[in-house]
Amino acid sequence: MLKTIAAVLISVLYTVLYNNLVICAEPSDKPMLSAKILTFNQKNLTKLNASKSNPFITIYDKHIVVSWNNSKTTKSIQPSELALTLSQIPEKHWPLGRAVGVMYCGISSSGSEVKKYRQDAWKSVETTLKEMKIYLNACPCA
Repeated sequence: MLKTIAAVLISVLYTVLYNNLVICAEPSDKPMLSAKILTFNQKNLTKLNASKSNPFITIYDKHIVVSWNNSKTTKSIQPSELALTLSQIPEKHWPLGRAVGVMYCGISSSGSEVKKYRQDAWKSVETTLKEMKIYLNACPCA
């Protein structure tokens, strides 16, 4: 009887441990920033506004552009690609921490489709940044 109880306990223990290890070991399917990139300090807001040293996002009529490295590097993407793009930007291009500037391109076509795309793109950018714990600094159009 003791052997049966011990076998059941070992089986249950093995199942619990195995399931917990599998659950903990599953990788996240969402791209994330490096843990080495610090949380944005609100005291640096004037620095963020005055420079483009951190990544910057511009929303156009049919795409968004992510720029970094003081705007020397840019990538034209769709909003659904933002998380992956941001996660691939090297740590050295986040000197002020987890913060990006976001703005609409000042020149735009007219039409309800364009307006809807730009509004949807902004919402998507906002959601992605929130999920990635990145501060969104809304910048006025030029």
